[in-house]
Amino acid sequence: MSTGKHLSNLALMEVAAGRGTAQERAHAESCTPCRSAVRYFKSLGEVIREEQEFLSTVQSPEAWAAIPSNRTSIDARFMLDAASEGASYATRVLEAAIVCDERDVASVLMNAGPYGSEARRYALLYSCTIPQAALLAAQHPRRAISLAGAIRKAAQREPPTTIRMGATMPLIAAEAHLMASNASMMMGKAAKSRDHAVRAREYFRFVFFDKTLGYARSDYYEGAALGFLGKYEEAHQKLEEAKNGFSWLDQEHWIARVHAARGLVYRQAGNDPRGLRFCALAAAKLDPNRDAAAWVANETNRGALYFYAGRPKQARVTLTEALINALQHGLTLKARIIRLGLGTLLVAEGNHAAALDHFLDIVRRRQEDDVLRDLAYLMAAECHAILGDRDAMTALLQDLRAIRGHLTQTDPAFNELFAAFDAGDLSSPLLTHVREYFDSRFEGSKEPYVRLWRVQ
Repeated sequence: MSTGKHLSNLALMEVAAGRGTAQERAHAESCTPCRSAVRYFKSLGEVIREEQEFLSTVQSPEAWAAIPSNRTSIDARFMLDAASEGASYATRVLEAAIVCDERDVASVLMNAGPYGSEARRYALLYSCTIPQAALLAAQHPRRAISLAGAIRKAAQREPPTTIRMGATMPLIAAEAHLMASNASMMMGKAAKSRDHAVRAREYFRFVFFDKTLGYARSDYYEGAALGFLGKYEEAHQKLEEAKNGFSWLDQEHWIARVHAARGLVYRQAGNDPRGLRFCALAAAKLDPNRDAAAWVANETNRGALYFYAGRPKQARVTLTEALINALQHGLTLKARIIRLGLGTLLVAEGNHAAALDHFLDIVRRRQEDDVLRDLAYLMAAECHAILGDRDAMTALLQDLRAIRGHLTQTDPAFNELFAAFDAGDLSSPLLTHVREYFDSRFEGSKEPYVRLWRVQ
């Protein structure tokens, strides 16, 4: 892409990174200003990569020991020692968050070290960024959101510091918002997830060092959320911006996650062939153990795409492998989403009795995501109706009404369902119609409910 006579900045960066089209590379060779700009971007890229290597001491504690003492100042060694101590505190914080009462998650920050110490700042930062934090978001998203909020408040209460690098308040707040964005997406709360990603980007503006990685991760989470909000063009735009940032920093792992997210957005938009292509690109780079949560999510999406493409055998194999991996890594919420998919496969094959096992497993977990649970109740009730067990269907619907309370009156889908249920006039077509509405909601649709009498 060019701007008048010269290449755009994005095209220049692509050429500097060894990419770009043949036409762009040829132009950069023949045009003196563009050739100079490419040299500048190459040198800038080297500086950024060197800076990112240093910052890996902030983001990954394993890198501290590799830094020779004669390469760092006394202040830098102090920061690294504080970071090492903070990592130990962060591990204790996250271990406590997993087992504590959900209503008292903020209390686990008592494990984050002495108030006002540099080690405590690092503990707050690492409580959002080390692998255990991502695992907490995947296994216990509500606790992760509560912890992220408590970390933001704790960071604001810390005394001012003159150190502009390291665990500053804006960086801690930005990472806490990204943690909350990730956890909100796990719970299906796309609007909240997007809000947190936008706030994270705002905080990254006040971070002293290079912001490329922070901005790219914010774009990634916002793009994924936009797909669930039905804003597919905006989602692809944000994800493309995220990919450009990750590519500039050679972050292959994050590029794979972007491919997985785009595969999901294409599925949400109904473009299944392109969705499968992007899922395959992600699968080639994601590791089922190191990237368990992202790998399981990608394979779950790929299984659904196989199903929509009329390839049920591949769908079952893919979903089964994803379920095994999810259970091995304690990803219980993802495991129940996969069970829902496997149950749907069995329903499509007419095996309603076997499908019930999957749906009832989700029904028993009352603490899970509301839309997932509601959908499992309705699918289980529909299976009972098809199998002729009206008593079991009635018991499930009564249980659902008891759990959902006043929403059975205010939600239009529930209102029509339970009005017919109370009148003794609940038909299988109505139950199927309401279930299909909740199915579309679970997939991210924002279309309003249409009463059955209007579609007959």
